[in-house]
Amino acid sequence: MISLLILFAQTIYLALPAIAANSVPPIAARFRFLEFLNKSIDAGKTFRGKRIFGDHKTIRGYVLGIPSAIVITGVQSVLYTNFELFRTLSPINFEIVHWVAAGFMIGLGTLVGDSVKSFFKRQVGKQPGESWFPWDQLDSVIGALIFVSFVTRIPLEIVILVILLGPLLHLFVVAIGYRSGLKEH
Repeated sequence: MISLLILFAQTIYLALPAIAANSVPPIAARFRFLEFLNKSIDAGKTFRGKRIFGDHKTIRGYVLGIPSAIVITGVQSVLYTNFELFRTLSPINFEIVHWVAAGFMIGLGTLVGDSVKSFFKRQVGKQPGESWFPWDQLDSVIGALIFVSFVTRIPLEIVILVILLGPLLHLFVVAIGYRSGLKEH
């Protein structure tokens, strides 16, 4: 039972940088922070008559989301270095993997995964904010796992649990965003 609890804790701990990367852009949009970067990454271009990504995938999102993930992995690295508990919690060995590389790849993977999902969502006619289960819940998780795998190996049991828990974590974070007025849907 203890092993299972540790596995759950490691999964959530690994997800924290991805949660930051996904959460900071809508907060910045809500408060109009760095408004000059609020430019869509697809520059209004279309594919087969439909927007490639849409207006919600912005330069500001990437510029703020990736550093957010890097900051969280930086904190995790400091905790890893100084406390045994956090060495147990962290699936990333910060003695081998530099925290900037891990944070960058998690943040980039999170946002790329979300953007790829948005591309397909536009192509099948879904509107921004419209639910698209389970892809709305798995896009960032899968992207983060793929990208972080370029710099470190995440144990298979954690990968499986991240994919299983990712949708629940996503729904929890979205519910907080909605309740706080940061998300419309």
